[in-house]
Amino acid sequence: LTKSPPVSPPSTPFHQGSSSRTSRTESPTSTLSTRPTLECDYDVNPTYLYQAIEACQWEVAMKYMLDDLEVDDKTTNTSPQKEAATWVTRKEKNGKLRWRLLPIHAA
Repeated sequence: LTKSPPVSPPSTPFHQGSSSRTSRTESPTSTLSTRPTLECDYDVNPTYLYQAIEACQWEVAMKYMLDDLEVDDKTTNTSPQKEAATWVTRKEKNGKLRWRLLPIHAA
């Protein structure tokens, strides 16, 4: 097997959606697949799934992923599967990336 070089995040992302709660940053192309890379800002619009995992609400996260959970205050229009693939990022005050995690990394 040959090792692939590390993949860097795209330098020019764009936003989709008009509401800050539902906006997810997507890169126009992805190096590893044809699907765009999903991102959200931890301080502005973390996903429902990420928040449940961060709070150690394992049953809630599991039911949400299985679509067995009705979320009254959920104002996002993304699917649980897309949220599982959404990179949650946090930046320093100067804009430098502090960390970038998928929900599975937070678990």
